[in-house]
Amino acid sequence: MNYLIYLLAMVFLLAMGSCTTVTIVPSFELHINFANLIDEKTVHVRTWERGCGRTLACGTGSCATAVLCHKAGFTQDEVEIRLQEGSLLIRVTDSGIIMTGPAALSFEGETNL
Repeated sequence: MNYLIYLLAMVFLLAMGSCTTVTIVPSFELHINFANLIDEKTVHVRTWERGCGRTLACGTGSCATAVLCHKAGFTQDEVEIRLQEGSLLIRVTDSGIIMTGPAALSFEGETNL
């Protein structure tokens, strides 16, 4: 599995703060996870997505954060990722990643095409 883009986009902070869009090179913006390591079983994550800003939750980013923290030796195989709208349990195995957590409807709408 290639997690290079998430490795480039992931920033470990000592404390969560506000964030503005992050530009690496002109006209190239990234999705970024700001991860605060609480302990070997818990990581607090905030996600900034290009085009929309701060998001309430991100399963893909949470999985990437769990894998990178695990591979770096910061966390165990199973870690709780705490997001603004709840927590996900991510388990890193030799055969893949297992994400467990709640799902909820966050938007409903209609449009004319």
